Amino acid sequence: MLEYYQKRKLYEANCTEEGFLSPEAEEQMLKDHGLWDNDFEKKTGDLMGDLKKLKQGRSGYRFRSNELNRIEKTCKAIETELEKMNKIKRSFFDKTSIYQADLRARQWLLFKCLLLESGDPVWSSWDDFENETDFQKVIGLCGAVFYTKPLSTSEYREIARTEPWRSAWRTSCKTGTPLFDKSSSEFTESQKMISYWSLVYDNVYDSMDCPAQDIIDDDDQLDDWFEEQSIKVENSRKEKDNESSSVDINKKIAGMSEVFIPVDTPEDAKRVYNELNSPAAKKTFRTRQQVLAKEGRVTEANMPDTKQKLSMQATNLSIDKIKNT
Repeated sequence: MLEYYQKRKLYEANCTEEGFLSPEAEEQMLKDHGLWDNDFEKKTGDLMGDLKKLKQGRSGYRFRSNELNRIEKTCKAIETELEKMNKIKRSFFDKTSIYQADLRARQWLLFKCLLLESGDPVWSSWDDFENETDFQKVIGLCGAVFYTKPLSTSEYREIARTEPWRSAWRTSCKTGTPLFDKSSSEFTESQKMISYWSLVYDNVYDSMDCPAQDIIDDDDQLDDWFEEQSIKVENSRKEKDNESSSVDINKKIAGMSEVFIPVDTPEDAKRVYNELNSPAAKKTFRTRQQVLAKEGRVTEANMPDTKQKLSMQATNLSIDKIKNT
């Protein structure tokens, strides 16, 4: 790789002498053609800042599906606009000395590293490479080796958490049967990535605080969950005796008998009920529903759980009086 960087530096000097654009000349050409200016630069920075804020604030709308959908649409619109602006900014990039030098350095790397099945080099000398008449062959090989887009992190994550890979991975872990015919030290970059994210999702599914599947399936929301878990661990370390150190929604509702969570849809309400209520709370809710269905109207004081609570308080007061006499 050192030779590659040395070659690229040499080619960049050659390309500059040949009249290819410097970064400054590229920027000036964009301005001359009315494609880019300082306002566009500022707009790009503002959009990136807005996108970051929107993604960071998603976790606050866990049970507000309409608002969450609005945020997702806004994020996609911003990402589309940024992609469009980046494409405009690179209108003349293929005419720069940086681009041309990198292209030539990659062609040299192709010449040095590409071998036939027999193990012999495709081109016996650099002169043979430069005299290659099949330009489509060179362009095609360069594209396949250097410009074929690798899987994104998001794509690796999706594969790691879904079928059929998920079952194959879990079976391999439980039976000790290797998925790849090589040791982990010899894994390709793709094998390392899929193995890493499979382990990450193992930890998520095995967590005592395992989030709902819709959160697991959403990279941004799961990243928020990772951050919340990290904060929980840090708070627990600092405040071992304080069970309310969690920074999630449970901290806000600790000690309260009833909490109202704003939602957008009936489906959101069901998720709140299922995810934020303990089995005991659900039992109390069902009992109250049965009483209301039978009586029609009942005061808070006459609810079975309230009566039980008041009775226990009265008993405790009586016991305390006896102890103090």
